[in-house]
Amino acid sequence: MKSTCLLPYCPTPVNSGARSIFRKHLDLLKQMGDCSILSAKARPVGFGWSQSAIQELIGQGYSVSFTERGLRNVIQRYYGLLYASFFKLLKFERAFGHSNPYHRYAFDPEWLYDNTMGKDLCEIHYSYWARFRTACPKVVIVHDLWSDIMWEGPTQETKELAEADLLVTVSYDDLKKLVARGLKNVHWSPPCVAEKQFPDTSDVCVVGSANRHNIEGLQWLRKGLNNGVGGSVKCYGEIGKIVQTDQRFLSLGRYKDLYDPYEKCGIVLMLTTGGTGVQIKGVEALASGRAVVARKGAMRGLPTDPAGWIEVDTVVDMCRVLKELQNDTIARRAAMERARTYYRKHLHRDLIMNSIKQKYEKLRCI
Repeated sequence: MKSTCLLPYCPTPVNSGARSIFRKHLDLLKQMGDCSILSAKARPVGFGWSQSAIQELIGQGYSVSFTERGLRNVIQRYYGLLYASFFKLLKFERAFGHSNPYHRYAFDPEWLYDNTMGKDLCEIHYSYWARFRTACPKVVIVHDLWSDIMWEGPTQETKELAEADLLVTVSYDDLKKLVARGLKNVHWSPPCVAEKQFPDTSDVCVVGSANRHNIEGLQWLRKGLNNGVGGSVKCYGEIGKIVQTDQRFLSLGRYKDLYDPYEKCGIVLMLTTGGTGVQIKGVEALASGRAVVARKGAMRGLPTDPAGWIEVDTVVDMCRVLKELQNDTIARRAAMERARTYYRKHLHRDLIMNSIKQKYEKLRCI
């Protein structure tokens, strides 16, 4: 199969949830045949395209091409940049809905169409560019439904998503929303994380970057965390900078291996309720068979039938559950087993990859 994959920015290094989704789909497309990566080097997209990153991807067997712009697209792009500058100055973050010109004109539609000639499949990441014509079956990877949080609303978003031959959502909640809007050919495909087995431990950790949503979650925990918790809560990633002077936490900073926090800590706290999509750290914890204690809303985007984690409403409840898991080995191991069972039912890497591969093979025959 010959495919193209439109990415807004460089997929390496895999240091974010979005990049992990990019990499998952690139691996699949390469496994199925030749894959050409399409992107841009200029704002509002194009971040991270160093020469070494390009050569790394070429060495892995991908071809890499960057957008060419006609005069009309150049003018549209500058209009989009002015739009963004104005609304960012006013701090109107909700002005960047599905059809905002800042993202909408990042690529030249004709350039994309030309690059899909002779291909079997075109995969487009993010819904901003769902309207683009392609010369082959079109798949749109819906990382987030911006209509949930932006002023624009869902009308244009729904209309343009309907033009795709297949919609792939990262969030299970988004799948249900799109089906409720009457859209067909919607498939759920969450982040892919390989299963790991680690020894039991009662240590506790929080994992995350220092974005504002994660910071809010950690501050929520700090307000109610008491000294009855055994040992310090280990903080992995940039989020640890927030609590460097708080004796209840141990800031460990960046880590090299994806599984380092989960190998060392048997209990994982999920605190972030802001934002959209699926938090990949929750998937990583479940794949590692760890006892997950989640603030209500932190495991958004995953099925709950039943949940593979313990959900709490308040920080007092979280501390109570945390103490129980630390002090009761049987309860902790039972929570770990629920996480493993959930992972194998909903999130197992082979299950996810085989399912999406079958969808792509059917599209190839259109």
